[in-house]
Amino acid sequence: MKINKRYLKKISATFFCILIVALSVTASVQALSLDDIYTPEIYDPATTIDDSVPPVSISTYTYILSDNRPVEVQYSFPNAPDYSDLTVVIVMPGLTRDPNGSYMRSFSYLSRVENICVITPKFAQEYFPTAEYQRINISAATPYEEWTFNKLDLVFEDFIRRFDLQVSKYILYGHSAGGQFAHRTGIFSRSDYLDYVISASSGSFTFLDENEYYSSGIKNILDYKSNILFNLSNRKVYILTGNKDNDPNASDFTPSEQGSTRHEKALNFYKSTLTYAVQNRVYYNWETLIMDGVDHSSSQTIPYVLDIIMGKYQSKTVHINNRINDYYYSNTTTFTGGAADWAKPELAEAFMLGVVPDFVSQAGWTHPTSRITAAEAIVLIIEKVSGKTIDQIAAEKGWNLSENLFIDTSNKSATFLKYANITSGTGNNEYSPNADYTRAQIVTMIGRTAEVFFGVSAHGINTFSDVPDWASPYVGYAAEKGITSGVGGNVFDSNGILQNQQTAVFLTRAYKVWKDLQSIII
Repeated sequence: MKINKRYLKKISATFFCILIVALSVTASVQALSLDDIYTPEIYDPATTIDDSVPPVSISTYTYILSDNRPVEVQYSFPNAPDYSDLTVVIVMPGLTRDPNGSYMRSFSYLSRVENICVITPKFAQEYFPTAEYQRINISAATPYEEWTFNKLDLVFEDFIRRFDLQVSKYILYGHSAGGQFAHRTGIFSRSDYLDYVISASSGSFTFLDENEYYSSGIKNILDYKSNILFNLSNRKVYILTGNKDNDPNASDFTPSEQGSTRHEKALNFYKSTLTYAVQNRVYYNWETLIMDGVDHSSSQTIPYVLDIIMGKYQSKTVHINNRINDYYYSNTTTFTGGAADWAKPELAEAFMLGVVPDFVSQAGWTHPTSRITAAEAIVLIIEKVSGKTIDQIAAEKGWNLSENLFIDTSNKSATFLKYANITSGTGNNEYSPNADYTRAQIVTMIGRTAEVFFGVSAHGINTFSDVPDWASPYVGYAAEKGITSGVGGNVFDSNGILQNQQTAVFLTRAYKVWKDLQSIII
């Protein structure tokens, strides 16, 4: 089965250009901390509210979900809409769910001044309690399809059908409780309809903390980690926070370990998302804007929302990722310590990309690579490129990773590779986990992985003089793709015992070959 590359982790071309520049620096660099990367700044919007602009009509209809729950939908179109270039913004209201239509009246201003259609769906409290609205019905036991943001997609589908619109995406804005809905949608949603998210003035956040349970953290929903990493890298999420939204005793607000005010929680949430992106070596595509003088008012956010939608806000993403790469580079000295000089630049790159298990560097770069180390390392590459864990892939394929396919190891990575026919072990149902791995064996594993998981032909023309027949096409493939160039003199050194630094370099190069594939086979 093929899956769209949209769901896979991508690193932008900008990120790689910056990374290569960083690797070319040879002078010693003082190590940076995460706090050195970026601190959100006050943003002064270019848009000002013009109350003289004529009003637009606001209309209402009711959409009935398949479970018979009603969603009242208010909407506004521009007075003279250009349907060929219409932008749709869905506004999620706060705690009261907007029973008197105040959010719609305020945000219809977007329709008054720009070619924007505004939709406000009212998920009424009696049908959608807090767990289904603010917390969007997420739990480890609840199927993804039942998470509430999928209901929003149904409302959008019905709307564009109802009005025969040629619109394929919407922008999601949420304020206060609606901001909780919005930022959690930004974290987890895989929707093709969702363009980007603007979340304002939330009183509670889902921090990207694997030690805290949902809704404060993500400990019990790590099966969706690939969604999180994809969205951090590829989905734009803007967090808006007013520096006057700082009353710890505000109504409908509870101070917690996340922060004593809404504003403090928002800044700490920024740190949480940035830290998670850095720890997982993914491009950071989210932004946090401080609204000067703004308290807990939804209408005061409108100039900021319009600046973002109309392209007046100058993104800080490139600057932030520049600083992330400065952080990575300044911390690579410890990671590459003990490695040969020829390997250090690519090991530093491996560190930045997160494509080498930590235990490999900890064991020592010149230490021989064991068969089990090779298995763990290639599995990490599969997970990085596919955006899925081996548990997720195994579940889809019906593979039981708890089954002991080898009599001398119960390692999940070895079992996974056996199921995938990438390895058959060393004979007699043994894997020989602690045996050394050779250069020919690692390149053969890379070639078989390319065929099994990435659907490419890994049969190249071998030009080296010392490669056995069973490894010849795979060595040829690796040479053609720049994964190996041999050791010189037309020699590959097939039986040479791998060192960890060689394994890391081989697999980093393989990752760079595979990461841009348009689809993968799983």
